[in-house]
Amino acid sequence: MKVVNQLNDSLSEFRVIIDDRSEVSPGFKFNEWEQKGVPLRVGVWT
Repeated sequence: MKVVNQLNDSLSEFRVIIDDRSEVSPGFKFNEWEQKGVPLRVGVWT
């Protein structure tokens, strides 16, 4: 989460949403945000 928080701080001029839910799969999250019309997604995996 350290890298995610650093990115969040660096992108402070934008509205950033960190989806850290562990109870749903990555594919579910990707699909959900795509359906909401989010124009850009950045993924950070460890």
